[in-house]
Amino acid sequence: MTAPRIDAPQIGFFRTRLVKGGPYVPARIYRPCHCTVNGGDANTEHPWRDTCDRFPPLQGEQDGKPISAFALWPRVIGSEITEAEYRFMTADAEWCRAHAPQEPAANPGQRLDLRQQPPIW
Repeated sequence: MTAPRIDAPQIGFFRTRLVKGGPYVPARIYRPCHCTVNGGDANTEHPWRDTCDRFPPLQGEQDGKPISAFALWPRVIGSEITEAEYRFMTADAEWCRAHAPQEPAANPGQRLDLRQQPPIW
């Protein structure tokens, strides 16, 4: 098995951190497609597939915010997760921002301070 190339992003779901010592946040690299369906009747965004009539560039998303796939790829190599884990992490972060702002997932840009966290028992 060869090592992944740092200059060739791969489509997938990943986890990464925004800051050293911060909580993990979901990230993905994907290729959206806005191809014409049924002669242009229903132009909707969907995952790219071989039958699409266009070949769009790769895009990245980190903690729900757009980012260049080439900037994201070096940070997520080797930290692939499943789509279910990605969706859970995304939903958990949204819930924490709305209902539990003191949780680390609500503030992923801040370093995690275990002394400020309540005990788990």
